[in-house]
Amino acid sequence: EAIHCLPTLALNDEDCQQEMITIEFTDGDDQDESGTVLREDVITALKERGLLPQSSSSNNTLRLPLNCNNLRSSSQQYHTIQYTLPTTSLPIITREPIRPKPSLDDLTSQRRFGVDNTGQIRVWDCASTLAHALPTISRVADDAAARGKRRRVIELGAGSAGLAGLSCALSGDDVILTDGHPSSVTSNAIAAILTSAAAAVAAAAEESLELRVRARRLLWKCDEVGAGDCASLGNSSFDLVLVSDCLHFRECHGGLLATMGRLLRVGGCGVLCQPERGGTMRLFLELVKVLNLEGPFWNVQVEDTVGEELRKRHEEYLGREDYNPDVHYPKIVILRKEREFVEGEDTCRILECLKKRKSPELAC
Repeated sequence: EAIHCLPTLALNDEDCQQEMITIEFTDGDDQDESGTVLREDVITALKERGLLPQSSSSNNTLRLPLNCNNLRSSSQQYHTIQYTLPTTSLPIITREPIRPKPSLDDLTSQRRFGVDNTGQIRVWDCASTLAHALPTISRVADDAAARGKRRRVIELGAGSAGLAGLSCALSGDDVILTDGHPSSVTSNAIAAILTSAAAAVAAAAEESLELRVRARRLLWKCDEVGAGDCASLGNSSFDLVLVSDCLHFRECHGGLLATMGRLLRVGGCGVLCQPERGGTMRLFLELVKVLNLEGPFWNVQVEDTVGEELRKRHEEYLGREDYNPDVHYPKIVILRKEREFVEGEDTCRILECLKKRKSPELAC
């Protein structure tokens, strides 16, 4: 469901001009397979934060005062977090779960929704690392700006925050935040609204401001259903695909690689922020090579360091009992797409490789 946020001017009860933000929900698939209605969840969360009157109706258009001082949630399940980036004064504001331990619903998430719930347990370190690292990777899909167009960016497995995607939105990109879990999609939609509102407050002096951010549910699949889901978002249309710490379940590698191959345009880049994590990154890169056997598909670059500050911390922490580089030290993987993805042929190559490694292919 698309969410567009625009600041406007309105008259308040005292006949004074007051900045407002208008949130429009576009028509579309309002209800996902789990029966969770995204619009209703967003409205409930905004009411919890005092950003929307309790009596507000569930219309397609909401109008909120541009006052983001009251962002503390009254819910016992969630709290609101503000992130700052070194390249902009505009904050990212997210709605994140407060959970000291996984619930029964978390543990049975794979059965109910076809995807694990790790993205709702916490915001993992690679997400914030990728959000900070992206501005320094200047060569990534930079030709979109040269062509005078907004970059089209999609984040896969965005979890409960979508930090990397929201950082791109604050830079003026057209962004879609996706996850397979309905709760994460709701959290991403709320983060998009809160971040848009905060950006409008900070830039109130400007004549117009629009953050183009959408939240959608997307499972990664190596089949016709997966191909159709990607086509609904726009095959071969994205300049940038973002992924942070999503390689830990090796049974998801095939679906993730096929999804990236479908969505990216030729010349576009997939950027992954990922620790080695028990050899799972190596296994994914082996799968990447399979698509290069009949001619180049991916141009692959792996960067061992994510900025000077992180490298210094890595060297400082080496030798500590609570620091394991295999889990805690991320690398940046850049995959530049060199040719079009051929659905039947390329998915068959992926599935054949998975069969040889005896890894089941699941929707993720």
